[in-house]
Amino acid sequence: MFWSFNEAKLAARFGFSATTLNAFCATLSYMSTATSLNAANSSTYTVRIPTPLKLAFDQVASLHERNGSQLVREFMRDYVQTNAKQALEHEQWFAQQVQGTRQALKTGKQSSTPASAVHTWLASWGTDAELPAPATRNTAKPQAKTARSTTNPARKRA
Repeated sequence: MFWSFNEAKLAARFGFSATTLNAFCATLSYMSTATSLNAANSSTYTVRIPTPLKLAFDQVASLHERNGSQLVREFMRDYVQTNAKQALEHEQWFAQQVQGTRQALKTGKQSSTPASAVHTWLASWGTDAELPAPATRNTAKPQAKTARSTTNPARKRA
């Protein structure tokens, strides 16, 4: 573990699990330490770009006393850092959505439709025998019936 601070507090602060946050920080740590380039830790990335764009890019890079390769590496690092965080946030959001849906299905707050019924319905599209949309089913386990009041609360007399 490379963390020099309380990972539980940091994970709680940003809403990530400690494992996810640890993986994200490991990625950032690797990217910040892998700055020296040699044959062992680098590779060539070939991109086709229009010649006028390359010439303009090289000219602007030289104005900043940098070469195009340095700028492309910097752009790539920035892109990965920005999008790695967004990808982790999306992964966490998606996991929460799946968990919430599973819970709703278990408690009967959401219904489902069998995949086979959906496939059959979709296969019928555009045919003379097109089927209506399949009905949903409640996936919650039936609960014991409780005694109900026979009085309609909306019809209470004053």
